Amino acid sequence: MYETHWGLPVISYLFLAGLGAGALTVSASVLLRGGGGGFGGRHFQIARYGALLAPLPLIIGTAMIVLELGTFQAALENGEFLKLFRWINLFLTVNLSPMNIGSWALALCIIVSLVYAYTFLSSGAGVDDDKAGLRRKLAWISVPLGIIVAIYTGVLLGAMPSRPFWNSPVLALLFLVSALSTGVAGILILKAIFGHGDDVESSEQDQSEYLLTSSDLLLLCF
Repeated sequence: MYETHWGLPVISYLFLAGLGAGALTVSASVLLRGGGGGFGGRHFQIARYGALLAPLPLIIGTAMIVLELGTFQAALENGEFLKLFRWINLFLTVNLSPMNIGSWALALCIIVSLVYAYTFLSSGAGVDDDKAGLRRKLAWISVPLGIIVAIYTGVLLGAMPSRPFWNSPVLALLFLVSALSTGVAGILILKAIFGHGDDVESSEQDQSEYLLTSSDLLLLCF
């Protein structure tokens, strides 16, 4: 009986893409809550950490899955350098298959996350700075994009009738919850490392950390 084993590139992609999508979704959600409710302007730094974190794991994870396709290795070994770009064929066909939708969503998510992170790069970035309008528009786009990227692998694997445990809509929800939990954890780690110089009161820092930690605990329990 032939069995397929996933190697480190696929495992890395599943983790890193979930981390990036989760961080982007959490960041955009926090930003859009400004003005009312628990997440106001005082939590701007949370959105900033998530925005700056998101692009890197998305890019690295995508590079891992492209390498797993084997086209790079085959092209280099045979001297057929045009085959280095065969992965572009994924985007030359548009249909409603989970693979095609996921590929397009992942590419768009990387682009949007890079522009979204750019709006936070300035040392003077704030709630009402000159990039606030663009940042908010990108946040509205980032939430659905991040969710699609987080769940599409679960949808893809859930369509395998040969794996009864996977063949369930619950798998997509599991991928989404895992991505959000990992994104929150990544933001908390960045905040712990780089957050000492944030220009906010300690009580506000404590409140934001409590909201993130309690949210992560709920996600883990779920």
